[in-house]
Amino acid sequence: MPPNLPLELRQEFRSPHMRGTAIELRNRQNSGWAQKDPTELLTITYPTADVQRALGAISTGANGRPLVFLGQRGRGKSHIMAVLHHAFESPDKVQTWAREWGAKPGFAAVAALQLPKGFVPISETLSNQEYRTLWDLIFDRHPKGDYFKGKHEQAGNPIPKKSLLEDVFKEQPTALILDEFQTWYDGLNDEPGDTGLKRKTWAFNFVQMLSELAKERPDLLMLVVSVRDTTTEGFRQVNRVTPVLIDFKGEAAKEDRKRLLLHRLFENRAQFTQTAIEQTVSVYAGERVRLLHATKSDAEKDRLRREVVDAWPFAPELISLLEDHILMADSAQDKRDLIRVLAELFRSRGASVPLLTPSDFFVDDDGCGVLTLIDSFATTADQERLREKAIRNLDALKAAGVSATHAREAVSGIWMRSLSATNVLGGTREELQLDLTRASAIDDNGFTAELATIVENSFNIHEVGTADKRFCFKLEENPLSKVKATAKNDKLFEPEVPTPSGLLPVMKDQAFIRQVLEHSLRSPDGAAEPPSRVIVLDPNWENSPWANIPGQDLPERWEKPVLVVLPIAPTDVNATLGPWLAKHVTVKRNMVRFLLPKTGAKNLYDDTDLRRIARCAFLSKAWKESEAVYTDIFRRFDKDLRRELAERFDRYAILHRWNFQQPVLCTFHTEPFSAAPDKIAKTIEDGVRSDFFAPEDFETFIMDAAIRGETMRQVMALLREPPAKPDVDSIPYLGDLPTYEQTIRVVAKDKIALNVGNTWYRAEPGESEEDAYKRLRSRCFRTGRELDEVQLGLPNQVGGGGVAVPPRPPTTGGGVHFPPVPPPVIPPVGPGPVAPPVPPTSPPTVGGNGSTPLVAPPATIIRQSNGAKSGINLLGDIERWGLPDADRITLTTLTMRGLTVKELRELCTKLPPKLLAELQINCAPDQPGGQGK
Repeated sequence: MPPNLPLELRQEFRSPHMRGTAIELRNRQNSGWAQKDPTELLTITYPTADVQRALGAISTGANGRPLVFLGQRGRGKSHIMAVLHHAFESPDKVQTWAREWGAKPGFAAVAALQLPKGFVPISETLSNQEYRTLWDLIFDRHPKGDYFKGKHEQAGNPIPKKSLLEDVFKEQPTALILDEFQTWYDGLNDEPGDTGLKRKTWAFNFVQMLSELAKERPDLLMLVVSVRDTTTEGFRQVNRVTPVLIDFKGEAAKEDRKRLLLHRLFENRAQFTQTAIEQTVSVYAGERVRLLHATKSDAEKDRLRREVVDAWPFAPELISLLEDHILMADSAQDKRDLIRVLAELFRSRGASVPLLTPSDFFVDDDGCGVLTLIDSFATTADQERLREKAIRNLDALKAAGVSATHAREAVSGIWMRSLSATNVLGGTREELQLDLTRASAIDDNGFTAELATIVENSFNIHEVGTADKRFCFKLEENPLSKVKATAKNDKLFEPEVPTPSGLLPVMKDQAFIRQVLEHSLRSPDGAAEPPSRVIVLDPNWENSPWANIPGQDLPERWEKPVLVVLPIAPTDVNATLGPWLAKHVTVKRNMVRFLLPKTGAKNLYDDTDLRRIARCAFLSKAWKESEAVYTDIFRRFDKDLRRELAERFDRYAILHRWNFQQPVLCTFHTEPFSAAPDKIAKTIEDGVRSDFFAPEDFETFIMDAAIRGETMRQVMALLREPPAKPDVDSIPYLGDLPTYEQTIRVVAKDKIALNVGNTWYRAEPGESEEDAYKRLRSRCFRTGRELDEVQLGLPNQVGGGGVAVPPRPPTTGGGVHFPPVPPPVIPPVGPGPVAPPVPPTSPPTVGGNGSTPLVAPPATIIRQSNGAKSGINLLGDIERWGLPDADRITLTTLTMRGLTVKELRELCTKLPPKLLAELQINCAPDQPGGQGK
């Protein structure tokens, strides 16, 4: 038996300078595959499942839907589209090809295809930019194109009407085959102004018409397009009509591509019997099972042996290594570069061995496909340097006179397996031994000793792993180089789960940046808790800032000031932050401070240098858990990352004036600062209190609240929201406890009083302000729900366990007179009544004889909602007060502002008939009601 069966490469791969393997539909040289006789194309076409499905989608009796090929470059889309072109143009030749394949086992369905006749195919690679519009392409290639082009120009419409297109295709049914559709569509733009050309808008409408026609009238138009992914608007337009989608993914597609690869490379592979191939690869197949899969079941072992036969003349491990581990860079064009690499390898080594393995890529031989392999995926000089290291190791082994029969093959196999773009670097002893297996098996003990000798005498081969020990080449600075090289692989940092529609994907390195920054800012200052809650927004900060934020950080759950960290400095702070607050923070807007990056700094999540550092820190942090060599590397990159983040922010913004109607007119204070990350939150809060919190403004505010008899719960609720009027300055919200401390200071000035635990407190006569503050703070200090129930009042109004507010004077003037209605009075909120005051020593008397002392009536208990609310929310307040249904209420006052007279009438008609109520309205002087009418 010869070492290998006489396989023959196709003619195109026999030349030292192989032509490109890419399939191009059309070009100006008329050498495109749609411009040539289909015989050569059909000869290299293997009827994969994707090919069969595509032909079935256009065959007679199909349901008439557009056909969309979805996949990255090099997956075979253009090849199948060229086959479809000839299926329309030369259906008899394609039908003959299908019948020939249909006679072979497993392809009976191909022979049953019935291709349509009478269609003229119009095929174009749109990325060539030969046509500005699709209708130019149709008019140029259609047999009656000139006539209908004239009708279109005569109509004067920017794009052809659907009825005109229908007439065009009635004249001659057409198959429109558009390759690189996404590239063309994404390159379109609308010119500004009313008179500018709206090419993208026109294309949008025209593609929609074509899609609808292809679905409604498959007897007139068949539409076939190719796209790389589903992100383009062009794909979404075609996808609206539910096209036939051929996606080049999945295990079945992978196996199909392997068969297509072998059919594409070799002229006569199908001529060899299964038995002949099994005999050629029997030793390798047996050793594969023994060395790598000894614990598998018998059925699984049979499948593993068949894999070797199916992949011949290449080992399955070789194809897997190239496809899944090496040719992953963007520069590698999938099957195109894989075909070239394997063709060169077979041309160099195919006649010498029964099966090609990774060890056949001789590291020191440029003719074995090594250069093409490196060119296919290398993005930096590291890969070439790694090869140089491997060659130096091989030369060192030869120079040292090491007795190692398989040194060249073993070093080459280790080098090949060291090119992996994944974390699985190098090869195990069993994998390397299998690479060297040819016509006879290699003794385990002999190879183990030989490999040990090679490793001991090589200065760049390292052992990695613990349970599964692997051998790989490393540069001297390999741990660092590995981290840096892997950090360039964008695929490794894609989100674990699909990104919901409408959101920007948050890559793993972006999430890591956010996590590190948040941790740096949230770190407590010693044992003290940070005075504000730090929330670092992710890339969705502009449109969906809370999409990926934990529930405890949502605005509804804010309990103290919030430091919101923006990833990029706004060009206009006021015009950006005002609308952002209005749109995304519906409550507690006055609790927000914004941490702003330096002016001109790159977006936190788009900064290439910062993301590179973050990726390196992210990877080394994960890897150091299993390999201690990465611990120091992680410390280095973590330090660099934290330093970069610490130097990025130098300002903060806090709301000055709020304008709900026109948020762009909101104004903010912007203040520079300088602090270490773990001190930033405290520094900002200190700055807010010292620079923007005016005690006199707060004193006025809290005295007004005391006049209204409000509780601290109501005070906090008011401070957490900015003033409604756009010309009123916001009083910074400092947090519940700092605000309460400021309130106690006003009490110490004897300007207000506090009811705490049903006892009123105020400054004592003759007591200094500082002494009063110390005494009041020790007695009145409360937190949590107890703080909420603290009530405010004025010192001269404290009495009877509540705040007695003077009654409102009766209405005078020309209007109707109503009895005086006392304003709402708010008692302390709590489960029990307020303790009555100590009676005076000389009680007043009734009449002049002093015989009957005046007995103070019991204090009225009054409940009041916190501000204007809807009816549903008012009902919620009633439930919260816990009043029994049978209790009668002394007086109920509903205050409504801005009612029209019509709305007032409707409200009166809805009152219960037995209910008697008094009515009083306030009108402007220039209104009819204001004139006493």
